[in-house]
Amino acid sequence: MAEFIVGNPLRKWARDHRLLREALWRLDFVVVWLVTKLARLLPIDTASRYGDAMGRWVGPRLKQKTAIYRANLAIAFPELSAAELDALVIRAWGRSGRVMAEYPHLATILAEDQRLQIDIREPIETYRNPARPCVIVTAHQSNWEVVCSAMAKNAYPQCQPVLAPHESATG
Repeated sequence: MAEFIVGNPLRKWARDHRLLREALWRLDFVVVWLVTKLARLLPIDTASRYGDAMGRWVGPRLKQKTAIYRANLAIAFPELSAAELDALVIRAWGRSGRVMAEYPHLATILAEDQRLQIDIREPIETYRNPARPCVIVTAHQSNWEVVCSAMAKNAYPQCQPVLAPHESATG
């Protein structure tokens, strides 16, 4: 079942009540649609900052998702204090907000060469030959929606993103 953003506190009831579930899905759609429309009206950099602010404000209010962020980051960075982890979680929510707000601007981001740096150290021969399989692993150092488009722009047209499921690393 899809998760609710606005109606998250009502999700247990929504599982058993079809009308409530459908109303919450529609409400979430309207919220996401409005956020995306507003982002589209803004210049790219302003939209990105807007997304960051929205992510930092909305994200921590999603308690279960925030707990997953925190648990995963605690595994990745065991040396961080509780306060440092909390700050990192809020920054991560901001980055997620940026991704959402930048989404309507992806074509512009890809078209403006100064916005996208691609550093390919060696030719990827196996990828250029469609008869041979190839797996490319990338880091999330910017908007992850850009990776496949950037590869296609650089003559790697068969790019297919594969993402891990959004689950807690702890189980």
